[in-house]
Amino acid sequence: FSMSRTSKLFSSVRQNAPGLLSVSFQRARVPIQSIGRKYTVEAAQQTTRPQTNKEYFLSTHFWGPVANWGFVIAGLADASKPASQISGWMTSALCVYSMLFMRFAWMVKPRNMLLFACHASNECIQLYLLGRKVKAELSKE
Repeated sequence: FSMSRTSKLFSSVRQNAPGLLSVSFQRARVPIQSIGRKYTVEAAQQTTRPQTNKEYFLSTHFWGPVANWGFVIAGLADASKPASQISGWMTSALCVYSMLFMRFAWMVKPRNMLLFACHASNECIQLYLLGRKVKAELSKE
């Protein structure tokens, strides 16, 4: 996209859906209905209700972070492997991925601490693995 296309897109969004670009995520509320309304913060608050525990435990806001613990378990399993079997590129990519999602989990309203803890743990194990890989590569020289 060029700058003029991007600015036209954002001005169109501001005109047709005011509030869309400034909405914060709210995990604790779920939509009742959203048919036939322009999306605004006020409309979103009027058409939401508090989320029950059952709805939370059956949602991706819970199972997404739980599934991401697989990265941490895989990293712990890789910690016992020789450094020559550790992929530096993949470990670096997982470090960046976890860093970005830690920021997301912290900035979203309300904060998703389960997602934050998962990615903080993954960041620690991936940095440990990356350190082992770098140390092994430097000792080869």
